[in-house]
Amino acid sequence: MSVATVKKVITSFLKEKNFRVLALKGGWGVGKTYAWREFVLANKKELFPEDYAYVSLFGVASISDLRMAIIANTQPRETIGEKLTFEVVNQKWTTIAPALIARLINRAGGEKAGGLLKGLNVAVEVLAPALIRNTLICLDDLERLNKEKIPHDVLMGFISNLKETCNCKIALILNDQELPTDADAFDKYREKVVDLEVEYRPTVQEAIGLGLSSAMNRRDSIAAMIVSLGIRNIRILKRIEEYSEMIEPCFQNLHPDVARAAIPSLVLLTWCFFDRSGDAPSLEFVKSYNWATSVIKKKPKDGAVPPSPDTDKPPSEQMWIDALRSIGFATFEEVDAAILKMVQQGYLEESGVVEELAKRDQAATSGDLESRLIKAWAGIRDSFGGDENAILLEVIESTKAATPILSPNNLNGVVVLLRELDMNAIADELIEFYIAQRNEDLRVFDLEESAFGSDVTDAVLREKFAAHTKTIAKEVSLREAIETISRRKGWSKEDQAALNAASAEELYEVFKGDLSVSAEAAARGCLQFDSSPYEGIAQNATEALLKIAKESPLNAARVRRLGIDTEAEAEGAGVRC
Repeated sequence: MSVATVKKVITSFLKEKNFRVLALKGGWGVGKTYAWREFVLANKKELFPEDYAYVSLFGVASISDLRMAIIANTQPRETIGEKLTFEVVNQKWTTIAPALIARLINRAGGEKAGGLLKGLNVAVEVLAPALIRNTLICLDDLERLNKEKIPHDVLMGFISNLKETCNCKIALILNDQELPTDADAFDKYREKVVDLEVEYRPTVQEAIGLGLSSAMNRRDSIAAMIVSLGIRNIRILKRIEEYSEMIEPCFQNLHPDVARAAIPSLVLLTWCFFDRSGDAPSLEFVKSYNWATSVIKKKPKDGAVPPSPDTDKPPSEQMWIDALRSIGFATFEEVDAAILKMVQQGYLEESGVVEELAKRDQAATSGDLESRLIKAWAGIRDSFGGDENAILLEVIESTKAATPILSPNNLNGVVVLLRELDMNAIADELIEFYIAQRNEDLRVFDLEESAFGSDVTDAVLREKFAAHTKTIAKEVSLREAIETISRRKGWSKEDQAALNAASAEELYEVFKGDLSVSAEAAARGCLQFDSSPYEGIAQNATEALLKIAKESPLNAARVRRLGIDTEAEAEGAGVRC
């Protein structure tokens, strides 16, 4: 049933002067409760009866508790959708209170109720049945009702009594797909008690209209992916919007291809993590999926015609493969693992998303810069014609643009060409530009340590690189070395020297002190040195972390997350799990 039809039926139900029971059913997360509340809010001035109560059946332990919940949640229709602040109470009380008090007294039996209300020895439960009258009642989450405490036949009898003797109109909201398999009593009494049933099953497009705000970033492209995947669960759509807005600032100043690749993964992984219907691929399937292997054809037997790529796939697996292909998902990579961690934990920090997106950006940017540089050099190699000044200018400009990824050998090639053309001043300027841009990257300038350093032939280039190496080569503190390694996933000779010289006690002090990176990142940065000739760094780091683990149960749990067996006591060096 379309949203428009559901809206028409429920709107008529809300306004009609008859006392009937409506059942609004649909799958998990399709927005039944959200739609009901929107319909009630839109028609609150015309609701009949004029009092309204919304109650979730989840956790209700008895009919007596249910009565009290209805009374506690009853409100005049004038206040629906408004927070009961002091301002609202002051503004509405003069119009609400007299009518409300009058209705309560009338329900409890007129003047006799006054005496009862003053009687402290009369239990509230005695008055409760008389107080529930002339009310529009919504009972939500029927499938979550504890039928051991409130059997379905008892609940349906209670609802029937509200309708027949208390002038109440009742709406039941339920996920009929999750009703207990033995709910025969409900089906039996539903035929007698429920007057009309409405199935809320919005189309994907209708779900998008309800689940995604019109102002969200990348709405059109995300909506197209949702259509391809067939996601109609509004709760999941709202999660997708939440996480897409969370990650959006990370794309600023990054290559456009980074977002184009990351957003489909975010939509897919959010769907997989939160889906309860079984329509979404399992996370295990997504993690093991590879586009290339999914289309490999099996070798035909005895000369038979080869089958289509996926005829041997189970129906559900084939559906999942089609879903992943529809959004261009190729394989599960490090950036996808980081996005999944963000989705699972619900926040961006320490998920690894920022770092992995930066790697993607570097790769994408490198591809663009390399293409431009190759094209510029093609103007020199592939022709004897053309505007020479324009060709040389593009070589120089593309070299400058590619500086962040340009090797000293490639720089040397440009410098040698410029000197051959008697353009020494420009060659020297290009060297200075390169040094300024790569200022602190010692590994670039130390040609003596580079395997290809001997290929750099320009004397001025070698001289300037050597001078700059001496300028930036300085001792670094242990804390600076750990922060650099943790942040950049790389290290210089100075960083390595600081770590090699550090004792377990010194590492302990750094781990416990103030760092510009997380303690976990610092620890993992040191633990990665687990092979010769650097294994001593990992051993000392493990010893320091074992000391930290002994300080408290929480610290022990933190250390175990790093893969260290905190129970091991082999000469102070823990066993890596």
